[in-house]
Amino acid sequence: MVNKKKISILWGIWVIIWPLILWVSYNHYYLNVQDQIMDILLFASFMVLVALFPLKVNNYEVFFTNGISIVVFLMFGLFVEIVLTQIVIIIVLLNAGVRFQESFRFPLNMLSLSIVSILSAEVFYLAGGTHSGANYENPKQLLAAGIYAVIIIIFNTLFNKLIDRYFYNRDYSIFGKEEKLEFTTLLLVFPVGYVLYILYTEIGTLGIFYLGVPFVFISVIIQLLYSYQELNDYLSKTSKIGHLLTKNLSKEEVYEIFMRELQGLIQTDYIRVFFAENGELKLKKVYNKDEREQATIKVLETYNSFSKKVWETKKPIVYNHAREWSGKVDDEVYRNIESIVSLPIEYGNEVVGVVTSASRQKRKFENFHVEIMDILTTYLGIAIHNAENLELTRHESNIDGLTQIYNYKYFESIVSSYEATFKDDPMQKYYSMILLDIDLFKQVNDTYGHEAGNEVLTQLASRLVFFVGDLGVVARYGGEEFAIFLPNFTSSDAHHLATKICNDIRNRKFISYKHILNHQEPVSISITVSVGIATYPTHCRSLLELIRHADRAMYVGAKNKGRDRIAVYEEILR
Repeated sequence: MVNKKKISILWGIWVIIWPLILWVSYNHYYLNVQDQIMDILLFASFMVLVALFPLKVNNYEVFFTNGISIVVFLMFGLFVEIVLTQIVIIIVLLNAGVRFQESFRFPLNMLSLSIVSILSAEVFYLAGGTHSGANYENPKQLLAAGIYAVIIIIFNTLFNKLIDRYFYNRDYSIFGKEEKLEFTTLLLVFPVGYVLYILYTEIGTLGIFYLGVPFVFISVIIQLLYSYQELNDYLSKTSKIGHLLTKNLSKEEVYEIFMRELQGLIQTDYIRVFFAENGELKLKKVYNKDEREQATIKVLETYNSFSKKVWETKKPIVYNHAREWSGKVDDEVYRNIESIVSLPIEYGNEVVGVVTSASRQKRKFENFHVEIMDILTTYLGIAIHNAENLELTRHESNIDGLTQIYNYKYFESIVSSYEATFKDDPMQKYYSMILLDIDLFKQVNDTYGHEAGNEVLTQLASRLVFFVGDLGVVARYGGEEFAIFLPNFTSSDAHHLATKICNDIRNRKFISYKHILNHQEPVSISITVSVGIATYPTHCRSLLELIRHADRAMYVGAKNKGRDRIAVYEEILR
């Protein structure tokens, strides 16, 4: 936001300086308006028409009006050039839909360009330029006109940088992309403008139509050609984004890639991605161009109002100006927003989510932008579906089908991941392994049946997860064996936890509904377990040795000594 004090000062300066500039340019510079009003109006019309069809390159708008304004200056003088330029500025800003709170842009642009016109005129005269139409063949006149055109861009660039720095408090580069485009455009329009100057000098008003009308059409054609090229570029980038999203990715990776690539492609200020969960629209990812701006609940709810409408109607929403949606939501929340596009995310025949994007720029989202975003949201819907399937597949491959805890293969990978990273930790840490086996489990299967045995295994797994919680990882090691990996657990800590587990199992009745006994009533089954414990670095040099040492402690120190007991690896070494 621009400081209100600066805006007040600007209006004050404009009220004093701008009329003075007009007075000076009218009374102290060359002026040729007698019997020329109709021609001046024709030039004004062409300048306005050309200004309404700028070339848009990466959010920069390049205007071809300089070619005509040069002719106006040479033929009619500084005053007429300033007046026509001011008219063009006013029409361009009105066409852009400048809101009341941005009305300071009128005096700001009118004042800066008026000053640029005077400074450029002085350089033109210093270079030996004159307003004599018969002098156009003189190389000195051509050079002076060329210098005048270049100086306009240079002074205009300097003023824009000063405005960015001291008025908007924005950083700037001395010679950026926009300036390169301005100078490239000058190479195209200056020769055309100078030829128009020659034609008008030689044949009068007809010269305006002979070259002025084609100049307007050339401006329109160049814009259309660039738009076509830009669309092809967008489609090419969209295809690459689609390829990125079709890789094997997690949902979080899909969101990250989508947000990053969409922002890089569309250059918008805000993006919200919503997905439907349990009949409600849930916010999944947020992008704010200004990272210092915190996304409050109120802001999210407001964005959700657009997204909910799209989700419910299954139809996109596109707003080009704030006045189109003003009053439908809290204007205070959206005080800096102009353009909004909200599109459904479809998968199959269902709308599974919504992408809502907003920009501070009016008419930010052109038709091809909306079409590109529509393609990307389709990619997003497919990518999220694929990610969910991938996560489900990974989950199923890592989970024991019976007990729904980790299987041994995934358990080993977890231990290996610790093995790969813990050596880089300068702090010495303890890691313990508990291995437990159900005593005489074959008797359970023989007495109650294998389905009853499966019920016991499932219930035991739940008890182990209950006791371990977030302290470690529980896995089914084998048929009736379970492994527990405990980071940051000493041997004593592990023994204490194992004691609690053994006592619970010993005193607990495991219920079977699928037994093979003659009656249908559920039966209670009692079991005990034998436990082995090993700890790194107390008992081994590698984490991968923990399972082997805990297994040995269990069989040698617990099973072979009567079962229903706990054995620590160091005990069997004595």
